[in-house]
Amino acid sequence: MIELKAVNKSYHSKLAKFHALKDINLKVAKGEIYGIIGRSGAGKSTLIRCVNLLERPDSGEVIVDGVDLLKLNPAALREKRHSIGMIFQHFNLLHSRTVYDNVALPLELISIGKPYIAKRVNALLELTGLASHKNHYPHQLSGGQKQRVAIARALATSPKVLLSDEATSALDPETTRSILNLLKKINQELNLTILLITHEMDVIKSICDRAGILDQGGLIEEAPVLQLFARPKSEVAKKFTQSALHIQLPESLRERLQAQVFPNSRPIVKLTFLGEKAEEPIVVSLMTRFNVTTNILQANLEMVGHSPVGMTICELWGTPGAIEHSLEFIKSQNIQVEVLGYVSTH
Repeated sequence: MIELKAVNKSYHSKLAKFHALKDINLKVAKGEIYGIIGRSGAGKSTLIRCVNLLERPDSGEVIVDGVDLLKLNPAALREKRHSIGMIFQHFNLLHSRTVYDNVALPLELISIGKPYIAKRVNALLELTGLASHKNHYPHQLSGGQKQRVAIARALATSPKVLLSDEATSALDPETTRSILNLLKKINQELNLTILLITHEMDVIKSICDRAGILDQGGLIEEAPVLQLFARPKSEVAKKFTQSALHIQLPESLRERLQAQVFPNSRPIVKLTFLGEKAEEPIVVSLMTRFNVTTNILQANLEMVGHSPVGMTICELWGTPGAIEHSLEFIKSQNIQVEVLGYVSTH
């Protein structure tokens, strides 16, 4: 549904040329929720604005529903944009118009008749939970309600694609959850393709099917969300996933940790369990099978999409041979093992 091919975008100043996007290749399937995550300045907003040509790439192809937008003339591009909705961090509502009139605006601009506008707007207000607020003005709404108006307005022209530019960043955690649930509902009920950008891995974890990591203008990693959490490849991805799973090595232990094995040392390992494995007491079997004692330092079990992901940081006690065999056993159970370092037994 969305495909970017070798997309590049640069900005020029008197002093330098800044490469905001570097050879971006990206595919988002029909009906998918795809998340782009990155730190501030990574190029996220530039990327999503290139999808509907609010920013025009220097080179590459931007294909939406089989059409390369860069090849369209201005009139054809305006028409094609009706199939691409967009929501923003700060809502961008017209304060002089009611909720109903804000949602109706895109249809008025393309000269749709009033009977259809009334039917479409009322249906969207029901979908987004705003039917009782149709005559309110933006200043009478909460942040979450304003974002719901913005979502309803983005859906007015029955788009096939919805772009979300940090749509929950200005909202509190509870309101964020309600907006994410609404986006998931819209995705499922309307089979709407959603591309969203965020700097919050919790957003990715909650609703995305796949995600990509953007860093310094490059797409450095992408994968199904469950795989991204369980087996992040880049250091940037590891930091994002760890922040969302709320598990890390205690600071007192980090200070003592050494990268290489040394005499009279024991390993500190992180185990990542996927799916059903996350619910099995695999670690318990280390004592009975290998006489290896496990000291659990941190543990967490969370849902990523509809699948449980468990992470455990533990200290292993035993002979070097027994520990080596126990780690091989864990790996054979399709559990990821990462040795974080070694600490002294004394």
